Parts: sequence; C-alpha cells; structure tokens
Amino acid sequence: MQSWIEIKDKVHSFMVGERKHARIAKIYSKLDCLIEELKIMGYKAETKHDLHYVGENRKHELLRHHSEKLALTLGLMCLPSNASIRIMKNLRICGDCHSFMKIASPCTGKEIIVRDTNRFHHFKNGCCSCREFF
Repeated sequence: MQSWIEIKDKVHSFMVGERKHARIAKIYSKLDCLIEELKIMGYKAETKHDLHYVGENRKHELLRHHSEKLALTLGLMCLPSNASIRIMKNLRICGDCHSFMKIASPCTGKEIIVRDTNRFHHFKNGCCSCREFF
C-alpha cells in the first residue's frame, strides 16, 4: 500500500498512515480540511468493502490516511495551480479513494491522474475515465 508523487524532480513516497515525511504534520492538517470540504460536496467514506476486521471508527481513521490521499494533498500544497496531479500506486485504488478523487477533482479544480496496477484513472470535473470500472 504505497503511493508516489513527483514534485520538482523529487519523488515523494507515502504509505498508509505515513509518519516519516518531513511535512507530514502539514499534510495531515491540509487533508483534514480537504476531507471536511469534500463532505459538504457529498463525500462519505465507503467502509463496506474494506477492513472487515476492525470497528467502524477505526475504518474511518484508516481510510482517512490512505497513501493516495496523502500524495494528493502534497500535490495540492506544492504543485503550480495549473498543473495536474499525477499519482502512482502499487495496488488497485479502493472504492473510497476512487470516490474521494472524483469529488476532489471539481472541488480543487484539478485534473487528478492515478495510475494503479490495472489502469490510469483520469479524474476531471467529477468523472473518471474508467467509468466506474475499477
């Protein structure tokens, strides 16, 4: 469960619940704000398909810190306003992160591209190029 994003010729790597990145406190703070903003736009964490072995509150906490969300947040913090955000992932994107990216694209005004093990997902204006086939 790892995601990467390149910013200014440097690759930044994130794991679920990352703690080692130099800017992690700021990333989590910005991500928390983004999640609250997306909730207003209709985002609701999708817990039904994942993490069957933990309680509902813990599921929300774990989903909140998925690696692609951390990479997206760093991209929002560091990339130019007109740049698309490109994230690489070593596993298939989960349903929650897919929904999150779909809502984040119009909310942030960004094109978000996530390359997972199966395909490229181009999120733009609330739609994904995979047409919900992931």
